[in-house]
Amino acid sequence: MTKKYISILLLTLIHWPLLFAQTNNTIIEKGETLYQQGAYREAITLLSTHLSTLPEDTIALQIRGNCYWEIAAFDSAQIDYLTILQLAPNNADVHYNLSGLLELQSDLNGALYHMEQYVLLLPEDPNGHARKGMLLHLSGKTEEGLELLEKAVTMDGQNIMPLYLLAWVNYDQGHLEETIKWAQQAKTIAPLNSSMYIVEGLAYFDQKDYTKAADEFEQAFTLTDDISHLAMKAQALIMSRTPEEVFYYNNEQHILFKDIHAKNLKQLSQWSEHRRGKYSYKQLSKKFKNSPLSLSLDEYFMLYYGYANTKAYAPYSMQDNEMQAAFQKGDYQLCIKIGEELIDREPLNGIRKYETLALAYFAEKNTEKFEKYMQIYQGFLNGIMATGTGYNEDQALLVISAHDEYDIVRNLGYSSVTQELLHLKGHRYDLLFLEDEQGESRSLYFNIDKPFTHLSEQFMKKKK
Repeated sequence: MTKKYISILLLTLIHWPLLFAQTNNTIIEKGETLYQQGAYREAITLLSTHLSTLPEDTIALQIRGNCYWEIAAFDSAQIDYLTILQLAPNNADVHYNLSGLLELQSDLNGALYHMEQYVLLLPEDPNGHARKGMLLHLSGKTEEGLELLEKAVTMDGQNIMPLYLLAWVNYDQGHLEETIKWAQQAKTIAPLNSSMYIVEGLAYFDQKDYTKAADEFEQAFTLTDDISHLAMKAQALIMSRTPEEVFYYNNEQHILFKDIHAKNLKQLSQWSEHRRGKYSYKQLSKKFKNSPLSLSLDEYFMLYYGYANTKAYAPYSMQDNEMQAAFQKGDYQLCIKIGEELIDREPLNGIRKYETLALAYFAEKNTEKFEKYMQIYQGFLNGIMATGTGYNEDQALLVISAHDEYDIVRNLGYSSVTQELLHLKGHRYDLLFLEDEQGESRSLYFNIDKPFTHLSEQFMKKKK
């Protein structure tokens, strides 16, 4: 969120001869026009030439600084803003911009300092109090931050920014009723702001009111056409069918199964092979074939896991390459044709095909089929993720195919850097070392007993 106010005031050039002032004003106006048109590099070139002869022109510096910001040349933007403050230390707008820039670079102390200066210079602006409140929250001073955010709402109850921030900060703190209250108030002012439907939906989700959560995510989709909102709706619908006694939320609000995990592998196999049990593979297969959108989260996982006990199980034989190639080429109809045939033939050999098929249907503007296959994909994906946190071998995620590991990694927002194959306490694990776009790293344990045992058995058969 950046203010980037640009005010072109002839008064700032009053000390120059009139003709020179008019010439410079024309350059400034052209620079501002280029900025507004998104021609940032062209504007930088123009203004840099101008500033080579008039290095203290604060308006030109501000426009150029804003252009540098837009092209992510943050160091250059910061230099321009700081130069302005040396020349005009009471330039409130530049304090505001510099605060946002420093926040982007994780310099919260610097960001807070400049926002405090902005508030001192323009105490009547509720946005300043709101931004300062958010920065206090990010700095660990949440109570002070919430007080400032509520003050901003008192100053201007029709201002969406403090309401928006109040909703998200309260959600971050686990204050779900407050989140809903502020989100609903914001929606009365800005009913087309999809973010408020998302945060309200997330609050309902954490309250286990999954039907309401699904409704909010659906509304967010209608406003944005963003398919990630339908994926969230799919998760909510699955959880609405999942009995509360089979899962819990851990301290990180991560949904985990109570009994379906890596420390209970023997019991999982027994449940799956029991012909009349609730997790009978035979019964779950029948249910999935007749009504694939009726399964609960635990049923999706146990169907997936039970497949590894069948003769058809072939974890290292992925046959969706042709389907993926068609999707990448944009031949969505061919992708759909191959995908439907593949799912009919091998519904449980790899989960990625369900997501690809969903996306292909969305590209063909078939939202109904998109939602069907996205819900199935989310069922399998989140079922795997509910088997553990992946932090260590005891909390390893259970997979029946190494290919499915990469769906988990991608959906967590990481990419795999390297991996190790581990043999610990009689079990096999893939240990993946991951990194996200910001360079943050973590490791993730996957229990691969099923695919590894299958591979060993196939090897021994060939050896004989």
